[in-house]
Amino acid sequence: MAMTQCPKCGHSIPADSTFCPDCGFNLIENEPPRASRLVKDEGVRLRRAKQPTDSWQRRLIPNLTHLKQVGQFVVNNGWFLLAIYVISLVFNEWRWEIFGLFILTSYLFSLLTGKESFWQSKK
Repeated sequence: MAMTQCPKCGHSIPADSTFCPDCGFNLIENEPPRASRLVKDEGVRLRRAKQPTDSWQRRLIPNLTHLKQVGQFVVNNGWFLLAIYVISLVFNEWRWEIFGLFILTSYLFSLLTGKESFWQSKK
């Protein structure tokens, strides 16, 4: 296999490489690759793949906006918090598991559905 050197870092790489495996230098266009995901296009050229902007994974990443949305959800569903409290009094030995399920349900339901309340339509 023929080898060549990367013009940026000087490491030896296969001659048919499009990117340096050490530094990521784009050998075809002589520019460093972008941070986005790259896919093969027409066998030689590389193009950026479009990232989904609203995937369910992105909706679950914690940030200040999400925490405000979850907080508003808990405030709007005060009856749910009261019901969880009563259930935790009855099943005292399971109180931390019940509390954990409450936190998980409040976080996931509000972010995945976009609702502000259990019985409200999506805004």
